[in-house]
Amino acid sequence: MKKIMLIIIGLIVITPAIMFASSAVKAQRESSEGGIFVPGNFVSMAVAQNNTVYLLTKDHKLVQITSKGAQKTIRLPKLTAKPNEEASLCDMAVDSSNLLFCGYSFSEVFSLNLKNPNAFKRIKLQFEGSKVKPLMISAGKNSWYLKDSEERVLQVLRNGAASLMPQYTEIEPRNSDSVQIAPPEYTENGVVYNDKAFINGKADSLLWQAPKPAEPKVILSVEFLGQDKNRRDIFKVITAAGELNQEVTVYAVKDQEIVAQRVITDSPADGIMRYCRLAPDGSLVLLQKDPEGRKGVLLKRLKLDTNKPAAG
Repeated sequence: MKKIMLIIIGLIVITPAIMFASSAVKAQRESSEGGIFVPGNFVSMAVAQNNTVYLLTKDHKLVQITSKGAQKTIRLPKLTAKPNEEASLCDMAVDSSNLLFCGYSFSEVFSLNLKNPNAFKRIKLQFEGSKVKPLMISAGKNSWYLKDSEERVLQVLRNGAASLMPQYTEIEPRNSDSVQIAPPEYTENGVVYNDKAFINGKADSLLWQAPKPAEPKVILSVEFLGQDKNRRDIFKVITAAGELNQEVTVYAVKDQEIVAQRVITDSPADGIMRYCRLAPDGSLVLLQKDPEGRKGVLLKRLKLDTNKPAAG
């Protein structure tokens, strides 16, 4: 009888604790999906392996946001450019414990060790003896990738040696592969929108074809966001009827089949080229306009774990 009473008392104590923990996890997800306001004027975003988000400001600073929402501002080392050129950075990526930066005025990659953010390591780009004007950067397993002002994508080794990727390569790699999505074609009969993604520039290696929207909508763009830890290929697709009623949907794809999807509502934050990034844990990190009109962005972390096109 005494043992039975002890078991009952134990259940009484443990059950509320389990319920509290479950409620805490649910509340954290709801808070994360509802968004965290981050004040500032931003140009780029990157997500680290521990799901910490870094935002690059227009005034040469970093804002660090942990997975729990804590925010910290880091002042970046000073940069100087040639006369009549702007000494500013435009994009960044995370490579292990370092942050990588690029800027239109600099034919080089800047690497910053987060444990000692007092000085940049500068890696000069070596590409056919010509100057590269990079606009975007991403990090792969053994190399980096840059998209320049001519819409070319370069694969860059850590010593700065660069080689040209196949035409229409996406900035985000797919492990050791590259993904190509051709842009719309402008013909005499109008615009022909492309909805297919290929691997390594091979026309016979179809990775995925985006679903056709109901008329009168058409696909405006397909963007490869990367491959998550479950080896799902993640795509962002924008559809619209003319220039109105744009809809953004993110798809998780495996073996050319859609296994999860999510409609992204609300407006993206201004001035950020890639406002939707794939986090290492498979979630989506979004920067959106603050609905209250404050100067800053709303940072959201959304789960991509349903095959129902629920709004984000």
